Amino acid sequence: MGVRGADVDITNFDGACRVQAAWYVGGEDGVRFQATPPSYVGTIFPLPDGLAKMYYCWGVRTIEGHAKPPVAGLLLDPDPSLPRLAPGDAFIPLSGEATLDGDLYASAHVEQRAPTDLAALSVSIGIKPTRHEGASFHGLRPGSSFAWGEHTATVVRVVSSANVVAGTIEEGWVEVSVSHAKVAR
Repeated sequence: MGVRGADVDITNFDGACRVQAAWYVGGEDGVRFQATPPSYVGTIFPLPDGLAKMYYCWGVRTIEGHAKPPVAGLLLDPDPSLPRLAPGDAFIPLSGEATLDGDLYASAHVEQRAPTDLAALSVSIGIKPTRHEGASFHGLRPGSSFAWGEHTATVVRVVSSANVVAGTIEEGWVEVSVSHAKVAR
């Protein structure tokens, strides 16, 4: 289904829904991007034209002796304090994965524990042609670039979509701009 500039697919209703959002970064002639953010109820994730929040996700239920089909709902633009993606940008979920061209898996995590200043965060990003091996980039901050397959990606910002008191940031994303020029090898 088309939602805020992305094709959004919600599946796997047995416990936690699985959300996948996909679009072409840079328009129809751009690079195919797909993200699988964490998809438990309450998770917020960006789309090209806004934000979405997994509002509910129910598997098959029996109500008054009748089976009801699985159903899920998204709340659009749930938190105006969170930044939207800049036009043409993509994101890497902090607890999930994203792909470019369908086979270059990217994952990200914040390197600091219990940070108090989001501007001082650095992230590690792993890029793998499969989910088993690949390259890692550490100490990335806004403005840092890394190779995402044949493209250069640049960290725009790290967004935390939940308050963090102690521990690590696991809810949010790393916004990246993706160069459409291929990296010379």
